[in-house]
Amino acid sequence: MEAPTCSATTATPRLLLVRPDPSSRAHADFIVRLYNTPQFIASIGGKPTAITTHDAAAGYIRRRFASEHERNGYGTYLIVLKPGIALGANNNVSESTSDGDGTTKDEVKAAEGKENVQPSDSGGTLIGTVSLSRGEGTIGKTCYGAPDLGFAVLPEYCRRGIATEASRGVLDWASREKGVDVVLGLHDPTNVASAGVLRKLGFEERGERKLTAFGGNAGLVWTWRAGGGNAEQDNGLGVTEEEVMALGLPALGDEH
Repeated sequence: MEAPTCSATTATPRLLLVRPDPSSRAHADFIVRLYNTPQFIASIGGKPTAITTHDAAAGYIRRRFASEHERNGYGTYLIVLKPGIALGANNNVSESTSDGDGTTKDEVKAAEGKENVQPSDSGGTLIGTVSLSRGEGTIGKTCYGAPDLGFAVLPEYCRRGIATEASRGVLDWASREKGVDVVLGLHDPTNVASAGVLRKLGFEERGERKLTAFGGNAGLVWTWRAGGGNAEQDNGLGVTEEEVMALGLPALGDEH
């Protein structure tokens, strides 16, 4: 689906990350398409989404996406494949909207500065979403004290390193421009593809915990700190267990 004319929040070697516009028919129609793929539905627990029409998607963008940007200064972004970038057909589609392939040295340098930001006035192709979502309310009860990284890619564009590249771009931008220091990764423990992306991004696995965000069900928790370390990089800059609990997450073995 071709992207409309709009300005990118940030960019990577292959991608533009664009804030969803509730007045854009292309944006709303793309959300309908993405949210109704079997892979996306499976990633949210198997229950079909209510976002099945243009009007429903436009309202969702306005209520959910626009409000989170206004509240936090960041949120959900559409992933736009830059014009002229040809990835080729993917005939081995993963059973997930996540994408767990490795990244290149060019992707490591993605979004190094504002010089990478360019308007998408020449179009591009809408292929997914990447988000830093943080709810509102009481930490530990209705939200957590750090944003949660999420990503979804159309099945035909999976296994191309798209989720990894887009995630790295938004993490770099948010830490640099918005002062975001710690980010969570939360997913179903069986979602191997999401785990692969988070691991490649430098997130540290913190074990399965029963999460209110998952209806009290177990979710695999990961943490990331800007410029920090992880289990493989014992430099003292990773997120401590005390910090994890201060963010409102339960201790291992506890329900919260």
